[in-house]
Amino acid sequence: MANPLHVEMLKQGGETWNRWWTERQAAEDISAFAADIRGAHLQGLKLIGAKLPISNFEGAYLEDVVIENAWLISARFQGATLHNVHFTKSDLTGVHFDGARIIGGGFESGVSS
Repeated sequence: MANPLHVEMLKQGGETWNRWWTERQAAEDISAFAADIRGAHLQGLKLIGAKLPISNFEGAYLEDVVIENAWLISARFQGATLHNVHFTKSDLTGVHFDGARIIGGGFESGVSS
């Protein structure tokens, strides 16, 4: 089950999320199992070590986002716009990108444990 506070903070955008998360990262993990983030506008997020399996990003707009050492197994990005999104050393097993618009950014392999 997704942590409702984490999902709410993600939806508030990159600046708010990054400030909030920086203050708390030593104390807790980003964990939002099956988070519903459909249609959200997320800009400038840094999702380092996030655990977002089975999360739904359908139709979301992500811009200038860093996703590093994350666990996104079976997440759904169908119809999402990923503008300058960087997936680095993240587990993308079973992730659905059908119909996603990917502009810039990239994928770097090498899942870290």
